[in-house]
Amino acid sequence: MGNREDWANNIISHWDKSFKHRWIIFNESLSELQDSSFTCLDVGCGEMSELSEELVFKTKIGSDILFPVDTKLFDFPFLQSDLYSFPFKDQSLDIILLRFVVEHIEFPDKAFEEISRILKPNGKILILTTNIKSPIIFIPKIIPYSIRKKIILKIFGANDDDIFPTYHRLNSLKAIKKLNKSFQVQKWFYIQDVNLNRRWVFSLFFIWHLLTKWTNLKILRSNFIVLLQKSNS
Repeated sequence: MGNREDWANNIISHWDKSFKHRWIIFNESLSELQDSSFTCLDVGCGEMSELSEELVFKTKIGSDILFPVDTKLFDFPFLQSDLYSFPFKDQSLDIILLRFVVEHIEFPDKAFEEISRILKPNGKILILTTNIKSPIIFIPKIIPYSIRKKIILKIFGANDDDIFPTYHRLNSLKAIKKLNKSFQVQKWFYIQDVNLNRRWVFSLFFIWHLLTKWTNLKILRSNFIVLLQKSNS
């Protein structure tokens, strides 16, 4: 990975020094939300939560439908739970993170009704997900899931246990806005990330990043980040 990463970074430095990977942008957005009086829940955190030691929250909690193989990776509580039934009291959380989760939600209304229940008034949801308007995302959906899964495993080096069916029922600005009137969009921006696993994949994604930047077609980038705030009523 080292040589590929150095090679990719040289190209990035030459063509767009302002480029930031999606996890960097997500973490910067999360850092702006930290508060020593807040409770933050990282939904779908898997084996590696975004709630690093540097982030200052009163309470950090990780959750996923699968229990992590190594709980020593976490220095905060972990609970096994799905999106439709959390073991929290009403209005008990300040921040909820959904990083590459919403594309897998089969029943959005049910999921966000539960999220609204546990989130405090003025509480926030930080989402990072795929953008269904991007050809990088919607064209592969034509391929049957079983074949698409094999391609993802081969090209991106993902683990089989980390791949779940995708529904993309919340993967556009229109869908997010229609979701639940309890939530208001505070921030929204499109991101074109790159993949360092293979040089040709990196090249394809980075060229798309440059094209969407130069032609002002950011709406066609493969990912977006959105910050939602729950109403105070």
